Amino acid sequence: MIQIRHTGAEDLIASLAPGSVSGVIADPPWEYGNTTTGGSGTSSAAHLYQTGSDAWIASVLASCWPLCGPSAYLAIWCTWPKLSEWFAVHHLIPWRYVTGGAWTKDGGFGMGYHHAGDSEIWLLYVKGSPRPADGRQSNAIHAPRLGHSEKPQEALDLLVRTVAPEGGLILDPFAGESASLARCCLRLGREYVGAEIDAERHQRALRRLSGESAEQARMRNQIALFGGT
Repeated sequence: MIQIRHTGAEDLIASLAPGSVSGVIADPPWEYGNTTTGGSGTSSAAHLYQTGSDAWIASVLASCWPLCGPSAYLAIWCTWPKLSEWFAVHHLIPWRYVTGGAWTKDGGFGMGYHHAGDSEIWLLYVKGSPRPADGRQSNAIHAPRLGHSEKPQEALDLLVRTVAPEGGLILDPFAGESASLARCCLRLGREYVGAEIDAERHQRALRRLSGESAEQARMRNQIALFGGT
């Protein structure tokens, strides 16, 4: 089962049975008050998709807790400038922080704050005492930068192989338009269910899942943002 539903995170979570989820991988729609960090104009996160407060993101991730069994992982994609703000509210979730990792982005020079944003991090939380499904994985990935918010398959392989065994269900409350995690789960034999609330981004995600190339997706996204044919 690979499903990207056109719905909000809360509605998706409410539709799932307690204990039905093996693990959660989330790429939250972070809000950025600093335009140097979060982009500006048509490149800003808020222009590209609906963002949410840190407290709201925490409430969504907290509600994933009963959907998982007694031992489970939650992986959260984050950025360096968001760390202090997120750690100020992460006590609101019942998950326990244990470690993290980083994706170093090859190619180009990224936007950032004081430093160029050429790396991105994930934070790993636990419920109970889980063990990586496919054994110990590295916490460092070197892979090319992709479209906005799209994560590389190399890093997603690592997370998927950590949080769920083959056949296990991975919950993605903030699916986005790239379908990158859904495609990874399909390739690795995991089940997947994700939520994308925006209708156009949901349709683009379905096209990527059905085989549209990243280049075609970027072209469609540029047309959607700036017009053209």
